[in-house]
Amino acid sequence: MDTKSEEYRSKSLPTEEEHEKKAIEETSSFFRVLKVEYPKFFSLGVLGFITSFIYSTLRDAKDTLIIGKMLPTSIPYLKSTAVLMSTIAFGIMFQYLMSRGVKMRSIMLGAHIGFGAYFILYSVVIFTFAEKMEPYKFLVSDLFVDSKMHSKGMQFLEGLLYLGNFWTCSLFYVSAEMWGSFVLSLLFFGCVNELCPLKQALRFYPLFLIFANVALTLSGIMGLTVPLLNKESKDNIIMFYRYFLILLGLLCGVSFYIYKNLMDNIVPYPVYIVSNPPQPKKKTKVGMVSGILAAFSNPIILALSLSVLGYGMVTNLTEGAGNMAIKDYAEYKELPKETVTMITKAIQQVVVGVLTGVVLMSPMKSFIQKKGWLSLGLVSPVLSLIGSAIFFGTIWVNSKVLTTDKSVLTRVGKTIGAVLPWSMSHAKLMELVISMIVVMMIKIMKYAAFDICKEAVGVKIPKEHRSRFKGIYDGVFGKLGKSVASLTQIILLSIFNTSDIRKSVAITFTTTVGISTIWLYCTVYLGVNYSKAIASGKDLPVVVQEKHK
Repeated sequence: MDTKSEEYRSKSLPTEEEHEKKAIEETSSFFRVLKVEYPKFFSLGVLGFITSFIYSTLRDAKDTLIIGKMLPTSIPYLKSTAVLMSTIAFGIMFQYLMSRGVKMRSIMLGAHIGFGAYFILYSVVIFTFAEKMEPYKFLVSDLFVDSKMHSKGMQFLEGLLYLGNFWTCSLFYVSAEMWGSFVLSLLFFGCVNELCPLKQALRFYPLFLIFANVALTLSGIMGLTVPLLNKESKDNIIMFYRYFLILLGLLCGVSFYIYKNLMDNIVPYPVYIVSNPPQPKKKTKVGMVSGILAAFSNPIILALSLSVLGYGMVTNLTEGAGNMAIKDYAEYKELPKETVTMITKAIQQVVVGVLTGVVLMSPMKSFIQKKGWLSLGLVSPVLSLIGSAIFFGTIWVNSKVLTTDKSVLTRVGKTIGAVLPWSMSHAKLMELVISMIVVMMIKIMKYAAFDICKEAVGVKIPKEHRSRFKGIYDGVFGKLGKSVASLTQIILLSIFNTSDIRKSVAITFTTTVGISTIWLYCTVYLGVNYSKAIASGKDLPVVVQEKHK
């Protein structure tokens, strides 16, 4: 540590209690940030804004490319193969680097350099020569034309084969997923957990999420503007994303500078003395494998991991059927799939960004401090279950209206359909609109409730294990939820010999109910233990077998 930092630390600083009291007395209930915290707060806020903006843009782009060039059912194959393998590789790499003593700072800076260079390289090289690098673009569609493969029981493989036909799009999808799981979920929030003590973190988290949702809204507005200006030209939409990737690469460079400045010129100079700082310990080394095994042997980390897994599965099962509704509606209306997909996703982004901001500015953001962790923790699993039930119920009714069998369930479905002014056009529009509403609700509750609760629990994990366990429950299990949901969809596609996951709606809904039940149980368990930890003023009882060096 340099002389300047030593002199600074020798000065008299207020205690954490004095600082927090001042924050309550001298700031508004909406923006509880003292002026002395501005450098740290705005550095992290802008860093989160850029990271979220990049992810929001990539998320829209990857779905547009896949649904436009392939099939919505190509996404489950991607998530259960390339995305899963990449997630495991990134998780192992992160665990290895942490076990070797590599600091979070070095990993964060390296990630921004690597992704920034990749985005620019993809735009300049891969986008330019994609058609020359890929096989004949109608190779797979010609194989499956006129239901040739359906009679052979191989219709479910269509989505899989498209991954190789358009492998550059598959690569783009994987890189977008890795940015979201590794840089946004793992590194950024891991950075916040390390730099912000619990009380400060609880004040900052809702505001950081507002930054993120402003980014989400801006990304959505951009996503609406581009297709509306190019309704008849899907090629212009693709070209827009090509050149926009260069900007995203440059934004990675901006984030690199902000984070480096934060760690070099702001973090070394604290503004108060943290209460109950971690006691000096002997240097320990937790092996990569033992760290992962510890997550399964500890009930708290297991419950946290299963909650993240549950959210991922419920969301992806619901969104998978929603993507088919987008494709179906576009084909019925004879519109470009890229245009309908981009507009649909952009509307969702804008609504989610605005409404999440409204929720975060409401008294709901203080539920953990005022009403306890469970008051906010239960919101996401309960509403996700209700929303997915309504959506899958709509699909089920529409499917029964079109069937000719005389079973009791079919008669029930036809009776419900008769109550509504049912028509093919209304049915397709209804599925699209309800899927949009449900997906938006699930995501709003993720940002406004689930993420806040998850990070609050993460801050109460002992600091020496915090980053590594976050790499497991947020990094590995975050993607595992998507991969397991995708594997479930693939199995159902093969059983029903179809390319439309909505054909298995009854089984999909039953699976969603079972997952949500486990998610609810884990939420209650975490809430009880979090409340005990807060009452005792201690960390959560996360025990790890360590080898002393």
